[in-house]
Amino acid sequence: MKDVTTDNQQATELEIGWLAGIYDGEGYIGFSRQNAKKVRSIRPDIQLVNCDPDVILKTKRILNMIGINPYIRERVHDKKLWSRNYILQMSKFSDVKKFIDTLGRLLTGEKKKRAELMIKLVNSRIGKTKRDRYTEEELAIVDHYFEKMKGIKIRGNTNTDHLNDYQASARAEILAKV
Repeated sequence: MKDVTTDNQQATELEIGWLAGIYDGEGYIGFSRQNAKKVRSIRPDIQLVNCDPDVILKTKRILNMIGINPYIRERVHDKKLWSRNYILQMSKFSDVKKFIDTLGRLLTGEKKKRAELMIKLVNSRIGKTKRDRYTEEELAIVDHYFEKMKGIKIRGNTNTDHLNDYQASARAEILAKV
């Protein structure tokens, strides 16, 4: 079995496949808008939310093997019947690049399309600072993402903070096939 090696740690192709599967099924790949004083920027956002801490810890262990150090936080709901969630998140450009370079080929459907758009922006922005203005090409990638995924335009729109994977139209398509 082939190994993916980074920083003297190894993840097997089986582990990489498991990681791709968990993100394909349970993960979020998208963009978030960041506003800090006068600077507006778009942040890549890759998340996994799960109520099983063992799944989160296994995911973190494999990500660490490929050189990614994600942030983990816990969400406790006000409603007593809801489970406690653990959120594993990465938004650092270098981590996102490693993630997509390693797993992108194994993703499917909308997650793969989002990853393909995201890597274009990440490759263009990596090495730049938050203060560096977005090029027209970079803005076109962002506009395409938000228009395609939610039918909205990000430039000049202050109400768009985060996109959800769920789309009612996609659900209707799936149910129509069943």
